[in-house]
Amino acid sequence: MDKLNINSLKPYLLNAFYNWLIDNQLTPHLLVNINTNNAIIVPLEYSRDGQIILNISPSSVSDFILNNDFVSFKARFGNKLHNIYIPVASVIAIYARENGIGTKFENDSNYALVSTKKNNKLSLISNNNFNFNKTSNQEHSHKKTPTFIFVKK
Repeated sequence: MDKLNINSLKPYLLNAFYNWLIDNQLTPHLLVNINTNNAIIVPLEYSRDGQIILNISPSSVSDFILNNDFVSFKARFGNKLHNIYIPVASVIAIYARENGIGTKFENDSNYALVSTKKNNKLSLISNNNFNFNKTSNQEHSHKKTPTFIFVKK
């Protein structure tokens, strides 16, 4: 099987959840890991246990940008305007303040997209549950099976 280099799913899922929450008049919040090697700009005095929760609703932020690499915006904390910058890799979860609906993200490095030449299927699998040295699906059938499959045409 060949390991393919593709874009991370995380920014696309983050954007989809953000838009869905806004469309349903819910207040999106981000849970962010501030204890990473990534460059993060947040008001640290509002963090706790290595994390910070940020309200990213359109009424709470300005100059909002969400792309494949980062989330940035301006927001007020204690009547002081702050520029916020969060690499997508540091986002732990996005959820609605009102009811907790949202998603927690897995670490992107735990997944890989592989192609099997035999059946022309692409599968997103967890590196924790798959041995790239094995050549047959039957050899790892006792392990957790992938739940996300792309099919090439």
